[in-house]
Amino acid sequence: MMIKKIVILSFIVLLAISPGVAQQTRNEAFIGSQFPLQFTAGYQYQLHPLVSVRVQAGAMIHPLDKIFLYSMEQSGLNKNLSRIIKESFDVGYLGTAGVNVHYRKFYLGIYAQYGHLRGQGRLTDALYTYYRKDLPPIPPEFEPLLQGLQLKWQSNIWNAGILVGRKFVLPNSRFAIHTEVGFTRTFSAINSFSSSNTFLDQTSLADQIYTRLDQEFKEAFRKYGYYPSINLYLFYTF
Repeated sequence: MMIKKIVILSFIVLLAISPGVAQQTRNEAFIGSQFPLQFTAGYQYQLHPLVSVRVQAGAMIHPLDKIFLYSMEQSGLNKNLSRIIKESFDVGYLGTAGVNVHYRKFYLGIYAQYGHLRGQGRLTDALYTYYRKDLPPIPPEFEPLLQGLQLKWQSNIWNAGILVGRKFVLPNSRFAIHTEVGFTRTFSAINSFSSSNTFLDQTSLADQIYTRLDQEFKEAFRKYGYYPSINLYLFYTF
């Protein structure tokens, strides 16, 4: 699995550091944006002149979701499925851990990332927008029940990525600006779906719909989950 490889590689890099180089540890906090994935804050520990480790957490909020989906559409994401996600999206949360290798003011990094995305929208809008004529037959007794129901979805995604960055130290200050270009790839997605009616969720019709939506979501993230990013952070050394 790609994420396990990144963790193993991180340890190899740490073990490969020459013990003869003097230690220059440094603690740094930062805030900024991994555009278009998240607004974020985090902590970086410079454990060696050549190596730092970083953890961060952030949120994907409007309008980042629209730009995020647009980038997936450019890779081939079905626009009807994109519209379902876009119109129902609420919020996304991301957590990232990675290691950077430094050379003077430049650095190269790898990272693993977990994301939790969720949304809620009208069930009928989602079904007719995406399935249209291919919608499974709906029994007449269910039609009044479907009106006004909400479709709730959640996606847990696992990403891995690489970045190239440069540090700009502000004069006579503990602050620095980091600019980065990154590339993130989704390798796995676990999805769940429900409606605002527990009775409907237990029917075979709902099972068919949710199973198909799950397949479409998984395929979308796996095939089109490529996200180039521009990252801009303000660092503070303490």
